[in-house]
Amino acid sequence: MCRINNAPELSVAVVDGDAISTLVAKDGRFTRQATAGMFYWDADHEEPHRRRKQVILKQYPELKQYFGIDTSTKYKVLFWVAVQLLSLHLLQGAPWYTWLFCCYTISGAINHMMTLAMHELS
Repeated sequence: MCRINNAPELSVAVVDGDAISTLVAKDGRFTRQATAGMFYWDADHEEPHRRRKQVILKQYPELKQYFGIDTSTKYKVLFWVAVQLLSLHLLQGAPWYTWLFCCYTISGAINHMMTLAMHELS
């Protein structure tokens, strides 16, 4: 059990292998309830991101100024795609261990940034 101060009633699905359970927060306390079957969308409950946004804005109204569209995201994505393509040209003829290091560090970080960008843009 975990205690959250001033938390409204929330529920979160938790996937643990094939079993699905639900964490329900009510009166600041989380309890785990078993859920039979696979994941389903419950039309009676609102989307969780919207509820969380409302709770955060109620507590910190000054954060509203940071909401909205970031028009520079497309340029950041294009820049990092160009860096990744440029690294192909720069690594021609490099030994295998240099390729391994660059693929693991540079490309791994850029691919993670691209996944986050896709999430934010969708």
